[in-house]
Amino acid sequence: VGMGASARRLSVRLPLPPRQRGAARRASRTADAPGAAAIVEVGERDPDSGNVELVLEVSGLPKVADDEFYALWLERDGEWAATCCYFSVGEDETTVRMTVSYSFRDFDAWVISIGARDGEPPPLLAAEIPAA
Repeated sequence: VGMGASARRLSVRLPLPPRQRGAARRASRTADAPGAAAIVEVGERDPDSGNVELVLEVSGLPKVADDEFYALWLERDGEWAATCCYFSVGEDETTVRMTVSYSFRDFDAWVISIGARDGEPPPLLAAEIPAA
């Protein structure tokens, strides 16, 4: 999958570690989503369940067919490694809330694409996960 050199707006806001709080990462640009932007807000890990709340705010994604959907997933070594969620979008900004139990330091990047993992979809937006 890889993330080219040109920047696009997918930012990630992480609560931990403290030295990286509020850090935002720019995403690689793709011709398929030139006006798209997204922010993934990562909450604190729940000490009882081990889950982490994620809030995805996304806008400007291209229209998809009624039977298609978007995916937010995690990349490792250039491959789809873990799914966070599948979602649809409205005409303006869409907010998606989810919980996951992943340790983000096990992954290289956040990616948004159209479709499911088995279709090997190209990324529309991507942002590196900062090293802890």
